[in-house]
Amino acid sequence: MEKIEAMRFAIKEIENKQAAVSIGRKRMDPTPGCEELFWKLDEAIIQLKAICQAMQAESVRKSIAEWQMEIMEKPDAVETTMMELVPGGTYQGE
Repeated sequence: MEKIEAMRFAIKEIENKQAAVSIGRKRMDPTPGCEELFWKLDEAIIQLKAICQAMQAESVRKSIAEWQMEIMEKPDAVETTMMELVPGGTYQGE
């Protein structure tokens, strides 16, 4: 299991706990007497989702950085890639 998958699993488990202490298991309003736990779980869900977004953004940044390094090391690879993207391989540069 990857880190992001583990995080999503944890979020789902906390959402299930929050549903258990909410009216109609809808996670909209807390069951009377369970307000404090409901809102703590809600805050945990919000924070964990923010961490997931940050992890995904970091993954994207890393991929872009690797791609940029590859371009700097192999400038000819850019034109080859462009030819692969154009139907019929007709890319002629700018």
